[in-house]
Amino acid sequence: MSRRAFTLVELLVVIAIIGLLSTIAIVATSSARMASRNVRRNADIAQYLKAFSLAYDANAGVYPLTQSCVSVSCGGAWSGVTANAGVDNFFSPYFPNKPTDPPDAKRTVTGYVYNGAFSGTAPYDGYVFSSVPVLSWFMETPSSISSICGAGRIWSTTATQTQCFLVLNQ
Repeated sequence: MSRRAFTLVELLVVIAIIGLLSTIAIVATSSARMASRNVRRNADIAQYLKAFSLAYDANAGVYPLTQSCVSVSCGGAWSGVTANAGVDNFFSPYFPNKPTDPPDAKRTVTGYVYNGAFSGTAPYDGYVFSSVPVLSWFMETPSSISSICGAGRIWSTTATQTQCFLVLNQ
């Protein structure tokens, strides 16, 4: 009676297939996590848009003219942008709990920033901002960036992060 055993080649093929399948699963999970963080950021911006619109109507059609970190905290290049009590008081009746920008290891700038009179030309598409109130935030850059900013516009993009701007008075 002979015993049938697996050959070394068969074992190596099975191990390679298992390794390939686990790699695919890890990559898919990572992409899903990135997408969920970006969806949350866009949901936060949609809430800010509603709050700022309501506050604008309640304050005789006037936005604050200062710059302010409107999330729990701002980091990276925005670490010097602090909360402004006037801006917080402006929108807080309509959005009392500031959100926290979901953390990740890719972006070098975190948080949500309001600027009451922003001017500049977007490097991404040449769109001109002329002394307008904007919200700005950074997203993790996915493989396709066509609608990454939701209702906002892309300011600039790199392999790891995309900066978005949303003009509030349009």
